[in-house]
Amino acid sequence: MKTDTDKRRKGLLVITSAILIVFILLFILSAVNSYRGLDKSIMDERVSSLEEKTAAFSSRIEMLRDSHLESVTKMANVLAYADVSTFEEVQLLYKNDGEKMLFATESGEYINTSGEKKNIYSNEFFVECRQSAVAKSSFISITLMGDYWAFYIAPENEIVIEGEKIESVILLVSSEEYASVAAIPLYNDLGATYVVDGEGFILIRPEGEEERIFNGINALSSLSSDGVDEETLAGFNSALLDLSGIYQFSVKINDTEWLIQNISMTNGRNIVVTLPISVTAHETFRFMSRTILLFSLVVLFVIILLVVWVLYFFKRDQEIRVEGAKMVAKSDFMSKISHDIRTPLNAVIGLNQLALDSEDDRDAVHEYLIKGKSASEYLLSLINDVLDMAKIESGKMTVAKSRFSMKELLERTRSMNENIAKKNDISLSIKYDSEITTDFEGDELRIQQCLMNLISNAVKFTTRGGQVELIYFEDRVSDKRADISITVKDSGIGMSEEFMARLFRPFEQERSSRLGDSAGSGLGLSIVHSLTEIMGGTVTAQSIPEKGSAFTIHIPLKPLIKDDAAKIKANESVSTDRLKGKRVLIAEDSEINRAVIGRLLEKNGLIVDEVENGKLAVDKFKSSRKEKYSVIILDIHMPIMDGLEAARQIRALDREDAKTVAIVALSANAYQDDVEKSLAAGMNAHLSKPVDIYAVKKTLNECISKKENNTDE
Repeated sequence: MKTDTDKRRKGLLVITSAILIVFILLFILSAVNSYRGLDKSIMDERVSSLEEKTAAFSSRIEMLRDSHLESVTKMANVLAYADVSTFEEVQLLYKNDGEKMLFATESGEYINTSGEKKNIYSNEFFVECRQSAVAKSSFISITLMGDYWAFYIAPENEIVIEGEKIESVILLVSSEEYASVAAIPLYNDLGATYVVDGEGFILIRPEGEEERIFNGINALSSLSSDGVDEETLAGFNSALLDLSGIYQFSVKINDTEWLIQNISMTNGRNIVVTLPISVTAHETFRFMSRTILLFSLVVLFVIILLVVWVLYFFKRDQEIRVEGAKMVAKSDFMSKISHDIRTPLNAVIGLNQLALDSEDDRDAVHEYLIKGKSASEYLLSLINDVLDMAKIESGKMTVAKSRFSMKELLERTRSMNENIAKKNDISLSIKYDSEITTDFEGDELRIQQCLMNLISNAVKFTTRGGQVELIYFEDRVSDKRADISITVKDSGIGMSEEFMARLFRPFEQERSSRLGDSAGSGLGLSIVHSLTEIMGGTVTAQSIPEKGSAFTIHIPLKPLIKDDAAKIKANESVSTDRLKGKRVLIAEDSEINRAVIGRLLEKNGLIVDEVENGKLAVDKFKSSRKEKYSVIILDIHMPIMDGLEAARQIRALDREDAKTVAIVALSANAYQDDVEKSLAAGMNAHLSKPVDIYAVKKTLNECISKKENNTDE
């Protein structure tokens, strides 16, 4: 059922992801097509706008031309009907306008209103102006005067002035005035208009114009050098020559699209308008670009929100499932651990009650107490497993490095499990595949803990009459390293392949009809796996159902030369001779714990004083005579003043024995940082509850011995 649900969730995720990808691709394609369509639309708008502007420009030039044509016609009519015979009368007739006039005479000369002769180098113009009964225009050059836009017409009546017959009246417009209309910069100097002749030569440029599109004196040559195709050039050249009205085309030069429009004038003159298409509809394009960008950002934001929501949904769903699995695992674990704790606890309580009810039967009481002690030790081991797992998971588990004898460790471990093995009719032996010739440096306690867990499991899962064997093998890599392998092999019920895959996970257990619910908490192998990794090693397992299992821990250790003197000293350190007659001050807020600790110490020859908290301990020591107390034992968590503060205040007292008296912490706090806090507060050692009288005696012996040795020195 769970697998089907997971498949549906994965399928939904795949479908949703596919829909999102398709949506994003469609949006990108739509945005690209929209942008292209917009760009084409704006391009068309630009061209249309330019056409309108060039048409307006052309109309303005035509209007100016028509205005001058009308002016020259009026001047000719005024002269034809005026009764004038001298140039002085002509000047009076035209006043200031007379400065802009010339007259073509029958003799082929050009005379101004002052009667001065001017020279125009164009026979065609003379012929044309004499024959034109309709006003026309042309471009001429007058010696010593320059270029002019000339408007001319033949008068209706015969006109004679000072003996010269007037054949044509000419109105002169200066090239500067013409250029100010015909050759000008456009769109903030981005574009321009030019006056070009029929062969493409640029006659007039805008004043101060930098070469924008025509880089030479000839427009056709300039366009050809910029790579404009021959067909376009031919059309442009034909328009310049034929004076065929308006001719328009677009070319791309240096990555810029230009619109070029030719407006044909008269006498072989053309006005060429050049504009970069990008200058028109610029604001529209910018606005639309911003709109598209904003729209794209909004859609992208929505897509991101959707993606984040989907990811959050699936992540949250996954977290819920993981948390659910954890809750189920924890619930199963708590149910199992509750059962495992209640079983030995029930034995402890029941056996204590039986002992109380059998006061007159000393042997029965002794038996009940022995069994109760065994049940309490199992309960302690269970609690230690839970605490060790908590320390491992929190990263607080550390390993020690001290000298130890491997052979003694193995023999001691076998001895500690021998009784339970015999009780189940299981043989427990040690096999040495390698000779042990040295001591080692490592964490003896953690190695023993791993072996105890493995042997306990082996005995538990082996049927009566079976065998459990410890196999030692040493690979001496160098003088500073030996790879140690210790195998715990049994002839038990074995494990399935399915369980082997999750063997070292916390709380994992393989159910067996042979064991019922007594298989344990499921933490032992996980602790072994974690501890061996912390020590830099590994643990491996092999198993065949109904044949047995073999667990091997591989640990690198540093070999040390055997030190028999250290072993003798260690064995002597547990002697109670040095403790007898020494006075101990105990600070413990629990009355029962005070009584237990006090009686255990008194049974080993110590004199005990008891107080309820740290402040009383400080006051008691402060008021005591010098060297009265050899050891002070402090609980950590106490009311009024805790053990750490009490230790600091005792060390701070202004008396010599305050610096030398041994202070030992005895607390339920058993983590390494708790030990470090105790030592930092001035204590000599830290012991954890429940009370291990062997460890207490060993520690007190070491503290007192060290103090006495320092005194002797």
